[in-house]
Amino acid sequence: MFKVMFIILYCLLFSTVYSSTENKTTNEKPEKISEKPGKLYEFQSNIDYVYHYSTDIHMDHKIWAGSEESHIKRHSDAAFHLYARLNLTSVWRSADGEQHLLKLELKEARFVNRTNSHSMIDCLALSTLTRYPAMFIWNQGIISLSYFNENDNLAAINLKKGIISLFQYKQDNASETDTLGTCKTEYRMYEKSLVKDKSECSNIKYNDEYSSAKQVLNYSIDFQSTCVYTFDNSTLKSSSCSDIALPRL
Repeated sequence: MFKVMFIILYCLLFSTVYSSTENKTTNEKPEKISEKPGKLYEFQSNIDYVYHYSTDIHMDHKIWAGSEESHIKRHSDAAFHLYARLNLTSVWRSADGEQHLLKLELKEARFVNRTNSHSMIDCLALSTLTRYPAMFIWNQGIISLSYFNENDNLAAINLKKGIISLFQYKQDNASETDTLGTCKTEYRMYEKSLVKDKSECSNIKYNDEYSSAKQVLNYSIDFQSTCVYTFDNSTLKSSSCSDIALPRL
C-alpha cells in the first residue's frame, strides 16, 4: 500500500504603523470562555493593514510491504516555502461599518525549495503572483464575494483565494465554503484566541476555474484543517493554520 500525506502550514502576521503591546506567552492552559461567541470584528477605512504571509508545503510518503512498513522511506522534494507581504486596505465600507470592500495586494514574494537549495522560481514567475490586486466583500468575518483581474493567471488567483479564506472567521458551528470546499466547521473561543476546525469537506468548483479536488491519482483525499486566530482589539492580528490532506484508497 502506498500512502502520501500532505501538510500545508499557513502563517499570517499583522503589523501596523502604530505600536501595540504583545501579550506574553505562558504555560497556562487557555481558558475556554464561550461555545457560541458573538464577538464583533472590524477594519478601519483609514488604516493600511500590513500582514506577513508565509506557507510551507510538506509531502512525506512511505512504502509498506504487506502489513509491515518497509525499510524504504523516500522523502519527496515537495517541501516548499512561500513568503509575501500583504497590503490590505478598506476601499469602501457600509454606513454601520460592518461591511467592507477590502483590497488585497501581494508584495515582495519569495519562494524556497527547502529540500533542494538549487531549485528556484525565477523573478518573472513570482512577479505574476503579485502583478494584480484582488478584492473581496467582508462582513463581520464572512467572505461573500471575491474579485480578480481578468488578466491574472490561475496560479495567482488560487493563491489569493487561499489567502482571502484566512480572513473568514464567522464563528458559526455549521458549515463554510472556501478553497477546501464546503466543510463542517467548529469554533472554540478562548480568552486570547479563536480556534476554527474544518473537516468533512465536499468537493466544489469555482466558475470552472478551480476545483477542491477529492480525487488525486486514484486516491480519495480527506482534508482536515485547524486555524488559530488572535486579535488586536477587534482587528485580525494573526492567523496560523495547518491543513492536512490524507489520501486513501
